[in-house]
Amino acid sequence: MLASAHTTCPCSAAEALCARPRLRAQSGSRTTNLMFGSSHIVWWPFLAAVGCWPVKQVHDRRASRATTSHVLVCLRAKRDGEAELLVDGATRQVSICRQAIHQLQKEGRQVFTSVFAEPERQNNKQWSDFLQSPYNCLCPIERSVEGGEVQDAITARLSQLAATADGACLALLATDRGYVDLVKKIVSTRRDIVVCVPRGAVSSVQAYQGTGARVLPLGRIPEGPKIRAFLDPDGSGRVETAEPWKAARREDQAAEELLSFLEEWGYRGERGYLIQSVAKFWFAHNLGRLTVFPAQAGCAAAHQRMKDASPGTAWIEYHNDLAFFLPVGDRQGQSRDNARLGGQLAGSIYRGGGPFMVEDSEDMVLEVLRRMGYLDEEFSNDLAEALLTFVSMPANSYWLRKNCKAMPDPSDTPEDVVLKLRRAFLSHDTSGQWRCAPDMRPELLRAGFLRRQDADQSTVMDAMCGYIARYGLQERRSYIGNAYTVLQHFYRSDPERSMGSVTFRM
Repeated sequence: MLASAHTTCPCSAAEALCARPRLRAQSGSRTTNLMFGSSHIVWWPFLAAVGCWPVKQVHDRRASRATTSHVLVCLRAKRDGEAELLVDGATRQVSICRQAIHQLQKEGRQVFTSVFAEPERQNNKQWSDFLQSPYNCLCPIERSVEGGEVQDAITARLSQLAATADGACLALLATDRGYVDLVKKIVSTRRDIVVCVPRGAVSSVQAYQGTGARVLPLGRIPEGPKIRAFLDPDGSGRVETAEPWKAARREDQAAEELLSFLEEWGYRGERGYLIQSVAKFWFAHNLGRLTVFPAQAGCAAAHQRMKDASPGTAWIEYHNDLAFFLPVGDRQGQSRDNARLGGQLAGSIYRGGGPFMVEDSEDMVLEVLRRMGYLDEEFSNDLAEALLTFVSMPANSYWLRKNCKAMPDPSDTPEDVVLKLRRAFLSHDTSGQWRCAPDMRPELLRAGFLRRQDADQSTVMDAMCGYIARYGLQERRSYIGNAYTVLQHFYRSDPERSMGSVTFRM
């Protein structure tokens, strides 16, 4: 049966509209299979996800470019030859999305792509061009303090499609492992599902391969990082350039042995980043210098030390009293520098200055903020503004929101925020890659408020005050507070580097 209509993608539940109408084949009306559980449904993101589901359009070839054609809707349950690609907004590269679409098209499928991301994503030129295709759609998801809205929306939509989109190939593009359990459930129903993962996310590729789903690693095989980050026995660290790292083949038995060993002595829980456990084990036993990046080197060293130990060795039990840090600088550094160091991540770790370990104490958070450049005795001596800037840096807010559930609430005091950070720092839910304080010189040079890259801190402070006065922004009490104000304004239209709006009682 054919009908005609104009269709847009409402997303009214998310109080936003998809970027443009899309071609879409209407699926059947069967009820969602309850096997995926009501726990996966968070209603507003669910409605937003289902709202991004426009009807298939067939344009009249005779119509002029200035005339919008009528829409022909094919009402059928089967969707053979089609693929629904859901993209987690944590995937920042348009090129990876295009590769995923191309791989699915090579199988003879018509691909409908939904990108679940913040509304500002459409302001990016590359993403805006990508969304011009009527087959591609932005499903705008507003982030809350708690985070998780994108994963909830994709989970709801993927569950719904698995139960209703008969014949369609389901496809997911993600960089992290947050959907592993859901993919396992879909595979158990014998549904065709493909998981696309960037090659550089090695642990995610391996995790999805373990679900039984078909996994498509995307992008070229990157050359290994050309740096090594070392943690020294005194808790300090450094980063050095080196030959490109060549990753060894994963040995599942060795990994299981190491995990079991670390769990036995309290260094490992049910989840978390393995390098956290390894670094704390190594430091607690004063075993010398440890390579913590690339992480595979440190894990291999810990496994070898475990194997070489005499039977009955008395290891020290862990008491959750250490915090491991591998500070990162700006990932968007000059491309030639990143290439020289082996990629964006390697470049950001090199600019971070080196890893360190801190023992738990009431003053631990203040010590960490000082070591990462957010606090000092002269220019950045305001704790509340240091906290505001730290939690607002995109890399830090990602960890606090998604992994640690520790973003500040509007009712929090600075003391409350310190307690949340202390808990997040001690957890194993991050890789330790917290963003160090920003160097404001590049932005001020670009804006014309600074003349020299090597300007001293006093000159940079004056330049920030000039910037703030020029644009009528809020001047704050400290260097780091003014840095927050300038960055929030400077990157206000850049979804990749936007500071967002974090509030607590200051």
